[in-house]
Amino acid sequence: MLLVVCLCLTVVQLTTGQFQPFPGTNINDRNNGPIVPGQGFQPIPIGPIQPVPQPGPQPGFQNNQVLAGRDLFVYGTCYFNETGSNIRGRVDFQQARTGGPTRVRVQVVGLPPSLMSDTEHGIHIHEYGDIGRGCYASGPHFDSDTFSFHGSPNNLGTGNSHEGDMGNLRQSNAGVIDSDLVLPLMNLLGDTGVLGRAVVLHEGRDDLGRGGNSMSLQTGNAGAPLTCCVIAWSDSTNWNSPYIARNGNNFNANQGGNQNFQNGRFQQPGQQQFQGNGFVNNNFAG
Repeated sequence: MLLVVCLCLTVVQLTTGQFQPFPGTNINDRNNGPIVPGQGFQPIPIGPIQPVPQPGPQPGFQNNQVLAGRDLFVYGTCYFNETGSNIRGRVDFQQARTGGPTRVRVQVVGLPPSLMSDTEHGIHIHEYGDIGRGCYASGPHFDSDTFSFHGSPNNLGTGNSHEGDMGNLRQSNAGVIDSDLVLPLMNLLGDTGVLGRAVVLHEGRDDLGRGGNSMSLQTGNAGAPLTCCVIAWSDSTNWNSPYIARNGNNFNANQGGNQNFQNGRFQQPGQQQFQGNGFVNNNFAG
């Protein structure tokens, strides 16, 4: 008799919505889904699964572009600032983040004046970013495969050039270098990148590996270092503000007289036509 009464009370609770399952009890209607406790046998409607919205194109993203507001280029810079001489200057680098040629601008003042108009200096990127011991701590020319011979930058990739070979730069009679280079196979980032390595400007001309001796195939017989600096990762500020102020394509590379610095940049008086229009792919052959 007692059992019958209990069963009747349970049926009444279920039909009137008074049934409360124990906490954690999973009650399901096999046909309609889970039952909400305290709501009687009223299943939660289950419809088709809605796809998660996918974000569309965002402003600033096109192909290989990076976040809006970030530069599409990688920049590097290093400063020549010899304490034992008057040599000052800067080397600036620019490369697209997607790769391609690296553009290099080399601007130096305070080199020993020359009576000749064809004085040239070898310039290279060396293995290490240590510029101690008068730049000799920078090690050999940077050569990622470690077995290529020294040569012209035009030979890069043939085994007859190092990644660090940048050829020769000609100075003015007043001891100024202002040159633009385009180096198709130089990288700023990655295992073969030059960031963190040293740029060394030498006192003599680089024979580009044609000197007929073993040192020619290692150093180009370019002589002792004149100055050096370590390439650091930078923003676009230096690239957009050359160390030597230029007026369009006008630059006085040969005039002497007063040479002074303003706002960290070298100011050269006069307006004598500077060879080149924008970036110049210098001829390294000779």
